[in-house]
Amino acid sequence: MEVILAQYPESETMHDELGAYPLRLDVAALPERRFFKMIRTLTIGVVMAGALMIILGVILNYQIAHQDVTVQRGNVWQFYRIDPQEKVLRTLESQTVTINPLRLYVEKMLYDYLMMRNSTAWDKKELEKNFGSTGLIAQLSSAAVLSDFAGEKSVLLSKTQAHGLIREAHIYDLRLTSSNLWVAYMEVFDLPQTNKSTVVCGCSDNSRSCLDCKIKNAKNRERYKIWIRTSFDRSKAGCRGLEGRCDNPLGISVDRYIVTFVPIHEDDVYWNLPPALQPEI
Repeated sequence: MEVILAQYPESETMHDELGAYPLRLDVAALPERRFFKMIRTLTIGVVMAGALMIILGVILNYQIAHQDVTVQRGNVWQFYRIDPQEKVLRTLESQTVTINPLRLYVEKMLYDYLMMRNSTAWDKKELEKNFGSTGLIAQLSSAAVLSDFAGEKSVLLSKTQAHGLIREAHIYDLRLTSSNLWVAYMEVFDLPQTNKSTVVCGCSDNSRSCLDCKIKNAKNRERYKIWIRTSFDRSKAGCRGLEGRCDNPLGISVDRYIVTFVPIHEDDVYWNLPPALQPEI
């Protein structure tokens, strides 16, 4: 009988080692070598698939546990939420907020008043209209407040137009603190002009993107906390002018206007500022 031995590489020494035959011996017909590779590949794949399923399960559980559900019954909508602890539906009772419409109207008028009083315009006619005797500032201001604004106006124009700048305002918050006493948080930006009709940012809304643009391009910034005491004056009510415009039909009057300067820190926003002491106005 003729015995044929498998050929070892020259560097290998012929010896019998337990377990070495199926792993090291290079025999093309031996299936164990391919079997071990397949087992190793399947094991890695199963572990990775299990880890992925765990991650997806955590994400799905978080998404489901923080969702609200709405169900329409005829013309009525019922709202539900998923309780993340007990995994059950909870009914959300409808809530109503009652706000005096007169308060909303006064707030809108004061918002326009603040924006106009703390902004400038390149158009000479528009600027004269806003700051003149027939503008909204004059119509809403009492005699004392309007007298103070006359001096304030000259300083404002010297800081902006004299240096080729235009001032724009951004109101963070305007709220009623007590009877007829309002407080406003706002910031003004002195921006360079690009031509006689536009400025760098070219936006007039109160959005975050517009605010970021003004912060980036402003040559000067100032932050205010403004206290406003209002009342109703019948002599200011009614329509005026040839066109019969009714800018202040209810006769809203700004009787006191006190400005407090607030330091600007880039890491602070207006709602994190400490509350200022309420002045005696």
